[in-house]
Amino acid sequence: MKLRKALFFLFLMVSPAFADTGTEDVFLAAEEWAADLKGIVVAVDGNTVSIDIGADKKPAVGLVFDLMQGSEDIIHPVTGIVLGKKQKKGGTLTLTKVFELYSDTKFSGETPPNIGDSVVLPLPLPVSLSLSGLSDAEEAVLKNLLSASQVLKEEKKGKGVNTFKISRIEDNLVYSLEAGSAVLFSGNMQTVQYAFVLETLYRKTLSGGRFHSIAYGKVTDEEKKYVVGITDDEIYLLEPDNFTTVKEIDDGFSKLLTVEVADLDRDGISEIFVTQLYRSREIRSLIYRYRDGAFEKADENLPWLFRSVNIGGERHLYVQKIASNGDYAGEIYEFFYDEGEYQPGEPLAGTLGKRLFGFSILKQEDDIFINVAKGSKLSFSTFKGVEYSVPGYFGDTFLTLTVSSSTPSSSPIPTANGASAQAKLEKTIYVVPRIEVLNGELFIIARNELYTRALVNTLVFSDSYLEIYSYRNGIMRKKAASPNGIDPVITDIYAYEENGEKYLLALISNNPMAFRFGESSIVKIKIAPQKTD
Repeated sequence: MKLRKALFFLFLMVSPAFADTGTEDVFLAAEEWAADLKGIVVAVDGNTVSIDIGADKKPAVGLVFDLMQGSEDIIHPVTGIVLGKKQKKGGTLTLTKVFELYSDTKFSGETPPNIGDSVVLPLPLPVSLSLSGLSDAEEAVLKNLLSASQVLKEEKKGKGVNTFKISRIEDNLVYSLEAGSAVLFSGNMQTVQYAFVLETLYRKTLSGGRFHSIAYGKVTDEEKKYVVGITDDEIYLLEPDNFTTVKEIDDGFSKLLTVEVADLDRDGISEIFVTQLYRSREIRSLIYRYRDGAFEKADENLPWLFRSVNIGGERHLYVQKIASNGDYAGEIYEFFYDEGEYQPGEPLAGTLGKRLFGFSILKQEDDIFINVAKGSKLSFSTFKGVEYSVPGYFGDTFLTLTVSSSTPSSSPIPTANGASAQAKLEKTIYVVPRIEVLNGELFIIARNELYTRALVNTLVFSDSYLEIYSYRNGIMRKKAASPNGIDPVITDIYAYEENGEKYLLALISNNPMAFRFGESSIVKIKIAPQKTD
């Protein structure tokens, strides 16, 4: 690491224009990718060996793993405790097919594989360099950085050698590691170029308790639009300028999670879509619409978590299920109103098998699917399946939610008086309401920085930020950073355009323990072009 840092600073002296580009991100991305590619053998059928490395770890057909097999016990000479087993290489496994949770490989070697044998990716990984648009000095320093890497090793093209591409596009260096046509990881080193400023127009603490989610739209037969917000048990309509309450809908709700508005039935008035957690373990969502001067329930008991996406200035609605183990099932469907019924269409291509938590869509030549997954990782993928991962940290999740199972655990838990009790299985899921898209290139993300867990299942946050990025031709650039006052925790965001101006609503928890205590505020922000001299 010391050698790499020394070379990094040498690179900055050679090319000072890249002082803010994060050159080391190339090698950090490689290290993170390779660290996940460890597993075990889960099935053996002749020379076909299945391993527990699935699509979420981004392996590629053609990768060759070492099969490591245990032999003698390693025994501590003093305590006599078995510390583990000596392992030796029993052969190689060449990956042939990738599934959601596992992959098939072809075994080659003398010692037959057994279920439970270890699988590792031998490092450093041989790569051939493909460089374009770089100066001679930049190429020399990048090669030195590569030679210091513990993950990648430069070799000539040949069988089993992957391609490591680095090219200049405008003022960015774009990189990718490719195995044939598969992109294993990619990203870009960028110079921050702010194009917008975020001006806080108004902030108000909301009455009615802690709010979970907000949306904005024309939800009545009036010409004006309202902010729609939800607490745990009520829906609120708020004035868009001063956030005073205009109407409350109390229909015996409990555990409301998110709210969205979209005009699916095309009558000029947006419906209100509310995701509700029922009895702490399943989704039973509701749809409300405005008819004859009042809100009526258009549908209920729907097993969907609603999310809206701004596409070309119009809100489209997408839905997703929560699996029985508490994770999202992964498949995403666009939601329609057809022949008097609300129903999902076909699952989106390119999203199957992923555990998606926060997402949106950029309409470009190839539509780009933006996803923030568990672990705060940001990625882009086309619906043809090509994916680009962005190294770096994109904030802790906006909301964690514990789902209780109806099935008790098999192990009794001791109590203070010596008796035992059966505990329900619980699974924490992560709800990231929105990545807000402004147009076919710009999008907004909120970052929340978690710094400690003060109590069991209680998250404590420090700083929160709103950031605007652009994404085009494989390059992501930061275009704006949040103004002062976005503290302590951003719990939802909603962007819209009105009278030619761009605005952003940010829902804020006024307590750093986020979703368990306190009140909420809304901040109205104007997104204005950066003034230049």
